[in-house]
Amino acid sequence: MTNHCFDSQLDHQPPNQSTTDSGIQAAVHECYDKQNFKYEHKKEPPTSQGSGEHLDIPDIFQSLNHSDTQTRHEHHRGHHHDHSHHHSNDGKPPVATADTPTPVTETAPPVTDTTPPVIDTTPPVSDTPSVVGDTTGKVPGLNKMPVGALTQTLSVLDENPTNLSTSDLLAMKAQGISGVRDIYQLPNDRLLNASELAFLDRDYAAARAAGMPMITLFNYTQEAGGADAPADLIKAQLAQVAPILSKNEDTIGAVELGFVGAWGEWNRSTNGNDGNAALAKDIYDGFSKALPDTPVAFRYVGLVRDIFGDNPPANVIMQNDSIGESHGTEYRDKDAGSYLAPGDYEYIVNHHLMTIGENQESGTPQEILQRVQETNITSMHFWGAVGADVKAQGMYDQIIAAMQKNALADGIAF
Repeated sequence: MTNHCFDSQLDHQPPNQSTTDSGIQAAVHECYDKQNFKYEHKKEPPTSQGSGEHLDIPDIFQSLNHSDTQTRHEHHRGHHHDHSHHHSNDGKPPVATADTPTPVTETAPPVTDTTPPVIDTTPPVSDTPSVVGDTTGKVPGLNKMPVGALTQTLSVLDENPTNLSTSDLLAMKAQGISGVRDIYQLPNDRLLNASELAFLDRDYAAARAAGMPMITLFNYTQEAGGADAPADLIKAQLAQVAPILSKNEDTIGAVELGFVGAWGEWNRSTNGNDGNAALAKDIYDGFSKALPDTPVAFRYVGLVRDIFGDNPPANVIMQNDSIGESHGTEYRDKDAGSYLAPGDYEYIVNHHLMTIGENQESGTPQEILQRVQETNITSMHFWGAVGADVKAQGMYDQIIAAMQKNALADGIAF
């Protein structure tokens, strides 16, 4: 069973805040050096009172369940290079710091109804006009967007996960975390049941109570080559979650296109949907209809260009999970293959497309800062050895300040 648990996040101090208080700096190095940069919170067996699993989150260095999203980064080189990287999944609980208050876990009442709800699962019509939104080019929902450091979570819906805790989110927020990238791994062979849909709703309620913006991603696998779902099931599940998203739009800073391929990042689809622009547009239209005041983040520029040409709608932004890892000077060497065709990088720069993301498992803090300064990156998840280096080299404040400068230019108040 997989539940929410916090993922290692440096110490996430606000800019200029001391990193020596309460042994924070020592804890950073112990987490990163001794735990191999990965964490997976272990659960006790469920009790007779329902979810009953306790979210034992002693400090800021955990994430709400990082069941090795790190391994996703091999896909860039798997597509366009032969030198793939791999990470193990044997994370261990992080080390607590003495002065960090222990949050009180909020356990939701059990939901025993596992009968699939009766809903309209008719797939969206592919020729439905896309929601363009603000024609002035201003990204919608700017007041909801996180700015700066993100944490990252994972909930495997068919493994009886534990909901987010408002107290844990408040603790993260107090340490400078601006938002949560919450990954929901869906079953790839059936519709969602009532319990799973209710789980999503409770997570958003916890985020609302904490005032913590969510970046939502739906996927089917956390492994390169793991099975995703066929297009019809993707669209049917999107129809299921759409009412919940609409109800909770005030808590959603952005939603990622997701669903397809390894990590929901539109590569290595076992159903052959990597470059399926028609499916991408159906998903975009479904999200835009459910969330008219929320941006939709695409992983690859090519899909944006294929669907919208040189006129991307105002609610289109980018998600880059490889910020600062470059292997040469060619366009596809930049950010570990995030730009797959000539002109992709220039496209996001020229259109000033807002970008959310995270650093890679290699690269340097200097490369991360350079990319934030060159492009419109406003929030990112710091992780792994490179994330630790950002803090160790004293560049965390600079990178946060550069993202804040981008956000201010976009009109985000924070």
